[in-house]
Amino acid sequence: MPMTINGIGTTYYGKKNPTQRRAICTSCGREATLLSYDTRHWFVIIYIPIIPLGKKHIIDECSLCNRHQVIALDQWKAVSKEAVTDAIRTYQSSPSVQSAIQSHGALATFGEMAAADLVREEASEAFPEIADMRFAFGAQLEAFGRVDVARKEFEAAVEIDPDHQYACGALANYWIGDGKLSEAEKLVSFAMQPGIKAHPQLQTVDLLMQAYQKQGDHESALRCGQQLLNEVPAMATYDEFRSRVHRRSWRRSKHNCLFMATTPNGWSRFGGVLKTPSIKPRLKIPSRKVYLVQASSCHGTGLI
Repeated sequence: MPMTINGIGTTYYGKKNPTQRRAICTSCGREATLLSYDTRHWFVIIYIPIIPLGKKHIIDECSLCNRHQVIALDQWKAVSKEAVTDAIRTYQSSPSVQSAIQSHGALATFGEMAAADLVREEASEAFPEIADMRFAFGAQLEAFGRVDVARKEFEAAVEIDPDHQYACGALANYWIGDGKLSEAEKLVSFAMQPGIKAHPQLQTVDLLMQAYQKQGDHESALRCGQQLLNEVPAMATYDEFRSRVHRRSWRRSKHNCLFMATTPNGWSRFGGVLKTPSIKPRLKIPSRKVYLVQASSCHGTGLI
């Protein structure tokens, strides 16, 4: 990585042909926006570019830690040209669902979106009943920020197979953003059933809980929270989740339940474990007992 000390050192100037995607950074391990672009490497004095050190291509610069990979621009162009040619040849020589997904992903990775669109359209016509393929296209498009096209692919996957859980979860996330919460919950009704455990679509249930809370539907929000606790009891140890459970907007409701716990000195207001006493929240208190308390019974006790 370039570095300057008191204005003297090396840095990048310019950002051409930028592409970005949401993914896990390989350096810091966090989900972030990863930016790739062409630039020029300079030696600078007082931050003024003096000596050009060559054209570079930056790969996956993390928006959080700024770490990235770098390759000479000429070398990148040669590699990308060869990869794009191979991707197109692979699908054209042996059209199949797997080759379509691989070719589409490779073309999108190297910024050849027009060619990727062509492969996707041809594959969709050739294999119209493959929900897995349409979901894979949508996931690849979503990773590169083409959310409108990705949403259409998820819709197509659900239309082909209404029981495709991953496609249903992906589409439900868009419906949550549109405020269609009841429709989104129906779409991921399988995630509200007991025994699903650590299913990826429980993330959608978590989004539903937050959206219901924002709309003031505390009963539905608590129902989603209860499902998360039932299936992933370790959620009760997360400060963010516990704070969501006992926010003021939830405590004001007279017809909903609160997650609370008792201590030897009386009631302690925190989001604790509901019906899972074996999981211990990270609170420095001598002992804990967890109860489901009706908010209406708390009036006049100083808790609400």
